[in-house]
Amino acid sequence: MAKMITRTFRTMEVTVMTMDTTTNATEAKTLTLPHVLPDNDKILKAAKKKLDTDTLKVVYVIGSEVKEELRGVDEEQFLAISVPVTR
Repeated sequence: MAKMITRTFRTMEVTVMTMDTTTNATEAKTLTLPHVLPDNDKILKAAKKKLDTDTLKVVYVIGSEVKEELRGVDEEQFLAISVPVTR
């Protein structure tokens, strides 16, 4: 078995209420943010950035949950897809 490079990721699963401005219909939508945000104001801003359109608006945050997941990739694949960084 190939050696794995692993990393633990913390993401935030967020449920928001949206409103269609043409029909006034509301719908709860769930999205995953790639980082953890400290409060509902910042969550709302991030959700609006991802979901808002001319006719669909995020209205408020229904709830959120932090999820932690260990992910990995084998060394060969890591070398193929990664880029060098300077520290």
